Amino acid sequence: MSESIKVFVPYSWAVERDTQIIEALDTLCQQRNLELIRDRNVSKHGEPIGKLIKELTKGDHVITVFTKPNFKSKWCLFELLHIYQRGDFKQRTPPVIADDCNLQDRTN
Repeated sequence: MSESIKVFVPYSWAVERDTQIIEALDTLCQQRNLELIRDRNVSKHGEPIGKLIKELTKGDHVITVFTKPNFKSKWCLFELLHIYQRGDFKQRTPPVIADDCNLQDRTN
């Protein structure tokens, strides 16, 4: 079997707790030989966020789960900024909108 493609996913823990959207994405990825990489796979509790950011930003494939809490979390915005700064954001970062978040609304 060929090596799986790694897909990184930053997300809000609060949204995952309430919706289980990341678990659903993980199941879909496994069915397609994609390895979903998330914080709990690459970072241990208490480790500096820099390790996670390094892993996320070097990924060729990033699924970004957009939610209202993302835009209120400094860590989510920090991750998103670093993913964007790597370049090719639109090509390698398909969005998933998990709530009534409106990406065109600057007040989110």
